[in-house]
Amino acid sequence: MKIDLTGKKFNMLSVIKKADFEKYKGNTTWECVCDCGTTTYATTHELTTNKTKSCGCLRHRPENDLTGKKFNLLTVIGKADFTKKADNITWECKCDCGTTTYATTSELQNGHKKSCGCLKNQSHAEDLTGQQFGLLTVKKRVGTLEKDRRATWKCKCECGKTVVVRAVDLKSGNTKSCGCLHKNYAKMKHLLKYDWED
Repeated sequence: MKIDLTGKKFNMLSVIKKADFEKYKGNTTWECVCDCGTTTYATTHELTTNKTKSCGCLRHRPENDLTGKKFNLLTVIGKADFTKKADNITWECKCDCGTTTYATTSELQNGHKKSCGCLKNQSHAEDLTGQQFGLLTVKKRVGTLEKDRRATWKCKCECGKTVVVRAVDLKSGNTKSCGCLHKNYAKMKHLLKYDWED
């Protein structure tokens, strides 16, 4: 006795009626409507064994929207307008250090990309926390500049202002204050100029 599947639902497919043809010889074929609205055809075997679950749209559905989700140090901002790898959605991400970077769905979900690169470089960077350079006292590391891979540090100047400085500029002496040292020097030079003229 042949089974009547009319009116039954299998996964995303609702059986409408028996088709007037056979997809495979000796296999009853059914006309079905998919949840997406597409009409398709499947045999009794395909439906009852879950071999066919949709019209095909289930297989080609876009990947889950990752916007707003966080993976390690990366927070997904939105879908990028390009793909790093074929058939893999690329996402624009904001790293905890403040740098914007891009990663594919697989890189994020598999943990292959955990940061903009600062996490990998952080273990190799010298810890400057608490050290003083000129008028600047280093408070904490705030990231790595993407263009030159230089570590950046948040520093407190003796004048009270806070500034972010590259490690290389601190250690080389290129930056000794938030800028107040230079301003004070210029002001003093200006005053001395007038005193000399008097």
